[in-house]
Amino acid sequence: MNRLFLALTALIVCLPLHAGDGQGLSAWRKAGMKKAVDSLYIEVPEYPRIARTWNNLRFSRMDISLGTTDFHLRSGIQDQQSVGFAWRGLGLNAGLNLSKASQRWITLGINSNTAGITVAFQQNADMTDGNHSYAVTTARASTYFAFNHRKYSYNAAVRRAFIQKRSAGSAVVSANACYALMQRTNPEYDFWNIAPEEGYLRNLQVSAGIGYGYNFVFGPDNGFLFHIGAIPQIVFLNKSRILDPNLKQLDNVYVGKLGAGFTASTAFHYSWADRYVLGISMINTSLRAPYTTGSSIFTREYLAQLFFEFRF
Repeated sequence: MNRLFLALTALIVCLPLHAGDGQGLSAWRKAGMKKAVDSLYIEVPEYPRIARTWNNLRFSRMDISLGTTDFHLRSGIQDQQSVGFAWRGLGLNAGLNLSKASQRWITLGINSNTAGITVAFQQNADMTDGNHSYAVTTARASTYFAFNHRKYSYNAAVRRAFIQKRSAGSAVVSANACYALMQRTNPEYDFWNIAPEEGYLRNLQVSAGIGYGYNFVFGPDNGFLFHIGAIPQIVFLNKSRILDPNLKQLDNVYVGKLGAGFTASTAFHYSWADRYVLGISMINTSLRAPYTTGSSIFTREYLAQLFFEFRF
């Protein structure tokens, strides 16, 4: 992961360093972004690059029932520090809990005003059921499409590669996939009837849904933005397996039936001088999926962010 992080950072930083000079890839990218939006509602910033720093408060919960095994995991409230860099909708972010190196994550996103896709990798070795510890590694991919993309900018609310100049809303379609690998790390407890350091649970979930988002713009020079959005989702793929140290299957495959969930988001920020952004955002994601055997998995994640960004 360290090599991947360095390679992606080098790729983005080496992109054109001059914007607005009418030449090069940066000017071509900016012209294409302007054509895709209504300039009365959405502005493409003059400065192409964004440097960001923020503080995350994250809480995760997993309630899993597989056969006769039931357990309930909590992460506690995690305080994570993060930095990121973006160029014209192409962004790379990385985060670390400075007090616990076992909590870290990295994301790569490609986002226009119409649609976007984000891939995230997260490691958390501090999940617990109150008595035992678990290490959970997840890989996620999410994408969205905004129907009223010429006037409404989901990107302006959550990525800030665009600036919303007037209030607008839109129906939004979203699809998500999450792969999780979980291991009990407490050596004093038997993990699904095998040695704890040798037991793994693998889960794959895929969901999709349609919802609505709205950006309310107000204040001096329309510098304030308040965003709210909600997307109900259907979980149409949900599989879990118990594995040995070589990731070979040890138990039945638990196949899920259709499940349900939702993602709710809100954000409030102030931008000024076309360069600076200060704000907060919150995202809540919940998914519940039953299995054909009568078992189920219920995951929830709450994320609050305080961020500052600088365009240059």
